[in-house]
Amino acid sequence: MSIPEVPPHQPRNGQPGHGNPDDTPEQQTQLGNVDAVPTGQDAPWHGGPSTAPPKGSRKPTLFGAIGLVIGLLLGVIGTLSVNGIVQAASAASAAEAEANKPKPLAEAVNKCNLSSQTISAKLGDDGHTLSLDGKGKEDLNGLAWIDIECALEAVNVPDYVREQMGSTRALDGTQRESWDNFSAAWSYHPDSGMNVVLRFTDV
Repeated sequence: MSIPEVPPHQPRNGQPGHGNPDDTPEQQTQLGNVDAVPTGQDAPWHGGPSTAPPKGSRKPTLFGAIGLVIGLLLGVIGTLSVNGIVQAASAASAAEAEANKPKPLAEAVNKCNLSSQTISAKLGDDGHTLSLDGKGKEDLNGLAWIDIECALEAVNVPDYVREQMGSTRALDGTQRESWDNFSAAWSYHPDSGMNVVLRFTDV
């Protein structure tokens, strides 16, 4: 079996081969121009699309992040402002409701002109208690019985309670009674007189 002889060079696409002695100088020059790899600015890009972001592409991203932060801050400030307004309104409403609550004991002091008797007529517990210190043999600065009766009538103390107060003796000790939203505790001694503590409970 005979082996066919392979030619020393196969031309590409009908072009003269490299180093073919049969090629003319013009053909070899043309072949050299085709196979030459351009470099520098004349070299074409064969590396595929670039993964590096173009110049200036980070600015929109930075501006977007700054805008997001500013938006969050404005949202927080707005929420705090709304909460502050709601709390202020609630506090004002509570203060108004407290101011509009009935204060019958303070009204009794004003009605009976006892506001000047700061020692013998004392309001306490934000107007919820009234202490009345009556006049006795050893307590000449106390309230007269007529002043105590005026305060009792101003808060609508029932007749039976007032009768119990009028009949209380020294040996009876402290007596207590309650009605509606009021309660009373009192005691009597000839030396210290009648001492009454009235208490009002909010409705």
